[in-house]
Amino acid sequence: MNERSLKVLEYPKIIAMLERHTAFAPGAELARELLPAADPAAVREALAETEEALRLLEKGAPDLLAGARDVRAAVQRAGLGAVLSPSELLDVAATAEAARRARRVLLQDPEERPRLAARALAMGSFPELEEAVASCIGDDGQVLDRASPKLHQLRSRIRSLQTRSRERLEAVMRAAAGRNVLQDAVVTMRGGRYVIPVKQEHRASVPGIVHDTSASGATVFVEPMPVVELNNQIAEARAEEEREVERILRDLSGRVGAVADGLLATVRVLAELDLVFAKARLALDMKAEKPEMNEEGWIHVRGGRHPLLRGNVVPVDVWVGRDFRTLVITGPNTGGKTVTLKTIGLFCLMAQAGLFVPALPGTELSVFRGIFADIGDEQSIEQSLSTFSSHMANIVDILRHIDQRSLVLFDELGAGTDPAEGAALAMAILEHVAGAGAVCVATTHYSELKAFVHSRPGMENASVEFDPETLAPTYRLQMGMPGRSNALEIAARLGLPEEILRRARHQFSRHDDVRVEDLIRDLEEASRAAREERREAARLRAEAERLRAEADALREELKRRREELQRQAREEARQIVAEARREAEAVIAELRRRRDAAGVEEARTAHARLTRRLAALETPPEEDGGEPRAAAAAAPGRPLQAGDEVLVKTINRTGRLQSGPDAAGQWTVLIGGLRMVVPEAQLVFVKAGEGESGAEAGSVDAGTGSRRTRGALTAAKRGHISPEVHLRGMTVDEALLTLEKYLDDALLAGLDTVRVVHGKGTGTLRKAVHDYLRSHPRVSGFRLADAAAGGYGVTVAELD
Repeated sequence: MNERSLKVLEYPKIIAMLERHTAFAPGAELARELLPAADPAAVREALAETEEALRLLEKGAPDLLAGARDVRAAVQRAGLGAVLSPSELLDVAATAEAARRARRVLLQDPEERPRLAARALAMGSFPELEEAVASCIGDDGQVLDRASPKLHQLRSRIRSLQTRSRERLEAVMRAAAGRNVLQDAVVTMRGGRYVIPVKQEHRASVPGIVHDTSASGATVFVEPMPVVELNNQIAEARAEEEREVERILRDLSGRVGAVADGLLATVRVLAELDLVFAKARLALDMKAEKPEMNEEGWIHVRGGRHPLLRGNVVPVDVWVGRDFRTLVITGPNTGGKTVTLKTIGLFCLMAQAGLFVPALPGTELSVFRGIFADIGDEQSIEQSLSTFSSHMANIVDILRHIDQRSLVLFDELGAGTDPAEGAALAMAILEHVAGAGAVCVATTHYSELKAFVHSRPGMENASVEFDPETLAPTYRLQMGMPGRSNALEIAARLGLPEEILRRARHQFSRHDDVRVEDLIRDLEEASRAAREERREAARLRAEAERLRAEADALREELKRRREELQRQAREEARQIVAEARREAEAVIAELRRRRDAAGVEEARTAHARLTRRLAALETPPEEDGGEPRAAAAAAPGRPLQAGDEVLVKTINRTGRLQSGPDAAGQWTVLIGGLRMVVPEAQLVFVKAGEGESGAEAGSVDAGTGSRRTRGALTAAKRGHISPEVHLRGMTVDEALLTLEKYLDDALLAGLDTVRVVHGKGTGTLRKAVHDYLRSHPRVSGFRLADAAAGGYGVTVAELD
């Protein structure tokens, strides 16, 4: 990558942010060395690896590199035979432990994170070294007594000798206490030997070896003769202890040296993992997303935010490379043109380095072999400065290196010279870049360039929006529309005298560019109005979706409640029917047991009562408890006979007489598929059976005759009953009377489904129809028709 372009696009600042997220020095070194890759496969692998680490962090994974240290120098020295210090050995063991812990976590689900698992497998395992260091060196860096039996023995002997030496010194001090020869009654050490402080003037009173004097000379530190030999033995034991400690450290260092190559390779893998997880932590910090990558030069940034800007950043949507490979951005100063330019370039650099970008999901970037930028004086974007001078020497160098896999970024192309020459030069440069096949994004103020780009295939205009009301930029990018510089409006807002502005407008009105600027102004106003209309349409669409979702949820809840109530009702009915059947069976058993006439009559009465109860249970009554479905007709002027349709008053249901009356004056009535024995007093004539005149009416058979009659009635009805009834234009009362009669005829005709046309209107008639259908015992369900079949104006009812 072009080093100057990396700098002007502020890639080093992103790397500095990345480095702050690393855990230890080797990882930080890799971060500082990280450069964008040009190989598409390598870029995709790096992004996928960052994604694996990000998912692991989102699951709350522990700090995998906790305890890892930069032990490369110590390991290399151990490999050459050097003896490491206890602290260095502890660092080596801690790093080996960190590698073991990271390996365990990364290999828990290798299918979910195959790339990280592969890195984990590349790390060495050093349990013996960890155990050896832990058993010999304490957390405070001291070699432990248990490091070797000899060391334990030596230290035990030293402690014993020290105890004896202190006891003898205390005896000397007690003997000298009465003579006032001691400066203090304490035992101290000088040169590794136990001594006591003696006043200078009483030096001769305590025979022994003087090892030191105080700064004032008033005190001498004397090793009394009774402890000289003991102190000599302590010194010898300590020298031997040091040799044993040295031997132990040499042994441990030798173990490190034996696996030096594996340890160095493991540190390298840990550094690489540190870098990967630093990328993931940076993505979380930036609220960044993984971009989709291609090799065709397609760029589509969705809601992109420059990663170095803080505060309320206006996201940018920009695309180039698919339908056009040259994009020229125009608009006012301080409007965000340069920020957009830098965002495009920096996003591509970040993605090619395996970094996520702060943009919306679906952002697409291309892998470029070279990214070249001429961004003026390379000033800092964090200072919100957007005016740059052109560096022609840099442009010349860029043009020598571009090809089809290059991204070229020009800020204020052609500026800094005569406007006419600058515009002509900019046009020629853009044509050359387009001819080389490179993807190019440029910013400019030249009106000539706007018209030039508009007339060239493969090129497109864009602009940063300017609010004419506030005379301030909105920082939004408008694709497909050239922008105006708005220099006069900005100058007026900043307080330029009106007289100067008036003269400027007069001069500008004589310029050819005024027509282009007026056209752009009209286009901007039309675009702004269209955008507002789209925003309002989107709001209304979202509101409609919300209402539809609420309606669907309510419909599902009502359906769930209805099904639950039906289930409960069926269960209760089942239990009641079962109880009634048990009672009926008990009656039959009693009938068989009691053969006398009174018992038979009593059992028959009980059986009839239970039969009526079962019929009432198995054929649900009217929910509204209103009038019977079939109004009782006047008496036929003759006795009831088999085949007549009658109303059973006790259960408010119609049925057909099958046989009777018997000796007790009771009839057998067929209601649906159930036979009941009913006293004649509980029967109301509804209508005569078909073919009642003459002998044929009286010859209806108790068994099959009633079925033949019912079948004939059904066939006759079906022949002229329409599957659809029209209620439009009727009052609610008229409509319900018509619907009631129609449903009776439809049921008699054996129709399973009917359509009720009530119209849309205010919905009053539709609600009344639905309430009636909901209460009808023979309507198993109903729904509004499909949109193509009438929608809200038609209800489809299911009959049983």
